[in-house]
Amino acid sequence: MPKQLSTLGVFNKFRIVIIGFVIAVAVLTYVFFSSSAPTYSVKTKIFVSSTVNSAIANIYDAPYTDRAVKTISALITNETVLADISEQTGLSKDDVKKSIKSRYIIGTQIIEITVTGKDTQVISSIASFYPDALSGYLSTIQQTTDQKEKISIAVAESPTDPTQVSFKIWQIVLMGALGALVLGVCIAYLVELLDSSIHSSKDFTEININHLGDFGVMKKLTADSPITNQQNVFVAEMLREIRTNITSLKANIKSITVTSANPKEGKSIFISSLAILLAEAKKRVVIIDADLRSPSIHKIFNIANKVGLGDYLKGKCKAEEAIIRTDFKNLFLVTAGVRVGDPSESLSQPELEAFIKWLTEEFGADYILIDTPPLGMITDAAIISKKTDGTVFVAEEGKTTKGDLRRVQNAIERVSGKVIGAVLTKAKGGAKRIYGYI
Repeated sequence: MPKQLSTLGVFNKFRIVIIGFVIAVAVLTYVFFSSSAPTYSVKTKIFVSSTVNSAIANIYDAPYTDRAVKTISALITNETVLADISEQTGLSKDDVKKSIKSRYIIGTQIIEITVTGKDTQVISSIASFYPDALSGYLSTIQQTTDQKEKISIAVAESPTDPTQVSFKIWQIVLMGALGALVLGVCIAYLVELLDSSIHSSKDFTEININHLGDFGVMKKLTADSPITNQQNVFVAEMLREIRTNITSLKANIKSITVTSANPKEGKSIFISSLAILLAEAKKRVVIIDADLRSPSIHKIFNIANKVGLGDYLKGKCKAEEAIIRTDFKNLFLVTAGVRVGDPSESLSQPELEAFIKWLTEEFGADYILIDTPPLGMITDAAIISKKTDGTVFVAEEGKTTKGDLRRVQNAIERVSGKVIGAVLTKAKGGAKRIYGYI
């Protein structure tokens, strides 16, 4: 389905860049035209006449003269004439052609020729020599064709003194700015049209994924800085919305796999923040760091990664020995623990499913949040998703694409996992939606 874009919407989104581009073009235009060498012009006029050898000359003279003027106008930039002037002035034919402009004065037999350039001597030389060069070429072709009706030209007005071409620089600057504005909007429109990254709930809807909410990052994750304090008030509101959207589902959701398509999209900090909010609501919450390749949850809570999930899966510790109480009341953590040789193989064993069941039935966990590696890179998250009640995707605004999310969604659904929805992280939509980033 193609994007529905409005010009005003695109401008508002890229207004800072577009305005900056317009200002830059306006300044550069002003600098260029104000510092460039002045341009001068010289004007001369030639008179075109004809001789009709006919007994009824009075009938044919007027239309023939008109054709004669048009003929001369067509020969103004003739290659032979240009070559002759080029030889006399030392300029190339292209430069001579660019410098000469002609204007037929309607109702007369006069053609005005204007020569422009930055060198006054050169343009004066061209204006002085031009009528002779044109007359010489005209004479040659008339002799060759043995025309009886002759066309002749004469200087009607000698070349004027070089005059500086005046222009209003503000008009040029304004035209440059308007052109930059149009170009800037067109480029922004094209960029937006080609952009397939996630920016809003509408983008999730287009790929049939439930949008659970937006997420900003808390300023502090410490027990002496509760999530409901003033520092984190906006983030707390976002998390409450996400929590409500998850808990309002008809299915009894207790164990949740959290994954992303790419690294560093805010997945681990989102899990930690949501867990703190749930714990402050007097829910018994367990976070499991199932990223056995690159664990990070223990760093967020400043807890040593000594004994954890890897140890339990290898039979090196009991379930209760893998659980660590955090500084937050009602919140517990299972770190990644010892590194295992083949994480995917270890996670696919029934021990993980048994551990989740034990946490729910024996330990009394209301919620189990499982941090997993990005599913766009390895399959660990898909393996774990089969063992939990649902999966939540984390997507970074402006980075994660719809294609990324489709691949992650397909990977979960291929193993019969359940997709709960997705959370948009690092959203840039205003103070209510975000407080800060990590």
